[in-house]
Amino acid sequence: DESPVIRKWSVIAAPASGEVPGDDAQWRVAYSKVSGDLPDSDLPIGRRVLAKGYLNVQVAGSIQLDINDIAGLRVWIDGIEMTNPSESIHLAKGRRALTFLIDRQKRARNGLRVEPLAEPGSPVKFQPEGGS
Repeated sequence: DESPVIRKWSVIAAPASGEVPGDDAQWRVAYSKVSGDLPDSDLPIGRRVLAKGYLNVQVAGSIQLDINDIAGLRVWIDGIEMTNPSESIHLAKGRRALTFLIDRQKRARNGLRVEPLAEPGSPVKFQPEGGS
């Protein structure tokens, strides 16, 4: 069974304001490699960049995000910032947006790999968008 990593991303340089641009901004599409890593070289120029992926949740429940490295990351789910990206998150049914602010100075040019995992015992069912 293939890992449910996020493979299709929308990426954009982070504005100085620190706010996440709306869907009408100049986001561009980037894809993770077979390994699931979104390479740093595929991200826009700039110290701080944003990467956004989507999960289609068929059955609500709790997940955890298995992230290759949380250093230099801020994470929002549907626009609500997570205080701790490694804690369990309850997802409602529907299309959920996962947005990551990547601070390259703190990540040593590591790429981004995000694998959403069902919490043990959770009924959650989901599919990352753009991956098969």
